[in-house]
Amino acid sequence: MGFAWDGFRLERTARGKPYLPRPSSGPSITHWNFNLSHQGDYAVLAAEPGRQVGVDVMKTSRPGSSSVQEFFRIMNRQFTDLEWTNIRTAGSDWDQLDMFYRHWALKESFIKAIGTGLGFDLQRVEFHISPNQMREGQVYSQTRMHLDDEEEDWIFEESLLDKDHHVAVALGKPDISMSKGDGGTFCEAPPHLFTLLSFSDLVSRATPLTEEDSAYWERFQSKKEAPSRQSEQQ
Repeated sequence: MGFAWDGFRLERTARGKPYLPRPSSGPSITHWNFNLSHQGDYAVLAAEPGRQVGVDVMKTSRPGSSSVQEFFRIMNRQFTDLEWTNIRTAGSDWDQLDMFYRHWALKESFIKAIGTGLGFDLQRVEFHISPNQMREGQVYSQTRMHLDDEEEDWIFEESLLDKDHHVAVALGKPDISMSKGDGGTFCEAPPHLFTLLSFSDLVSRATPLTEEDSAYWERFQSKKEAPSRQSEQQ
């Protein structure tokens, strides 16, 4: 993006969502919005110049101790009648779970893009998905969203990181309220697949902000990777 690691400075929107403001010098013509998500085996990041962006990743997995249908009963209020029809007619229990988590990723990506938090009524948002089946290695943007029964001009880019991980990226309209007259030009770029990065890739050009603390690392390394549940310890 044209400036050093230690030159990054984050600001927050009126709703508390962090963003990267336009630098005082360099090639960037506007601020950058970004969003992160982690679940299952991946952490994902999506960034977009000058427009609202939210991302969510969900891994399809079976519910802990309840049946699939009992799990759906508990989650009934999170989806509209149309969405539940799409979920329950997807096929086998596993296919229904897969469709459930696809819808969940879409809803979360929108909520995270607008920055309202968990208090938002998910029944206000309804997704009309397309296509019903997705393939790895492709990005789909045909799904449409209705907010309070009105279709909204949002773009949702959906993809599969692997057969079990759905990712949804929500893209709103250009965020003119934060452009401050910088003259940025917005255009619809073709969707891109996620790039898989290792930890080494992420830190290869990073600049440390503080000196290394071996004691901090030793405390972190001593923790269990997956702590046992209390019920499992009894």
